[in-house]
Amino acid sequence: MGEGSDEVVIRLGNELMTLYHLGYISEDIAKALALAHDDSVPLTDYRGSVFGPRDGLELFRNDARLVENLGLLRLKRVDSGSIELVLAGATLLATIFVPILIFKVQAKAGTAITFEVRCKTPGVMALINRLADGGYGSGPQSIQHLLDDLRRRGVNISVTSEHVYKLEAIADRYASKIARVTRVSVR
Repeated sequence: MGEGSDEVVIRLGNELMTLYHLGYISEDIAKALALAHDDSVPLTDYRGSVFGPRDGLELFRNDARLVENLGLLRLKRVDSGSIELVLAGATLLATIFVPILIFKVQAKAGTAITFEVRCKTPGVMALINRLADGGYGSGPQSIQHLLDDLRRRGVNISVTSEHVYKLEAIADRYASKIARVTRVSVR
């Protein structure tokens, strides 16, 4: 990591150290990030929506939006007991979105997925921890409160209020998928 660049480190524990888990988890994180950054996904009102299997929140391996983002996650380290995936050169949106996604996975599956955010923007990790502790409430409003707090601190993040519902929907969708993968026991 170059000095001053942002990165998110995602640590997968012993029970998730298989190619099966690594492949599906990293692919779903990449898909979720591609959609979070994609302005072509319509910003319709996502409040209360239930998505079907072929809606705009599903990406497939040959989708151009995914292909250009596949290189974002890199395998950093394999230690006895864990694998580290790194999203290096992360955008500010990614440094906020990936922890939201991981919080949702942890809530749905109680997994050993941990993460660390190294962000050049001061105070971002403290705000992410506040979000995790429920300091901003829950649901899309919590993301909106976090973004408002960032803006008050002078951080320029180009996420509109309508976009918050899309981010929440993407995080919910992919957290459910990742949680299902973490429940698969591979021997």
